[in-house]
Amino acid sequence: MVRQLEEELRMRMRGPSVEIQQQMEVLYNENEHLTREIAILRDTIKELELRIETQKQTLQARDESIKKLLEMLQNKGMAVCSMWKSRR
Repeated sequence: MVRQLEEELRMRMRGPSVEIQQQMEVLYNENEHLTREIAILRDTIKELELRIETQKQTLQARDESIKKLLEMLQNKGMAVCSMWKSRR
């Protein structure tokens, strides 16, 4: 058993086998590919967050405009009601 372990250790010390080198290259390439994908996804997330923020601001501005229009209509309606009551 000890001799087997020593032999295995000696083989590993000589350098990685071709199979291990190929596996390492595959893993390295996959890592590079995933790193690029992560960078793209991070950029996409930043862009989407910016779009969401822009849409929020647009909706807030629309809400304010709608509130002002409703106030104007309510004020105009009150004025019409008071004019109608005064004519009676």
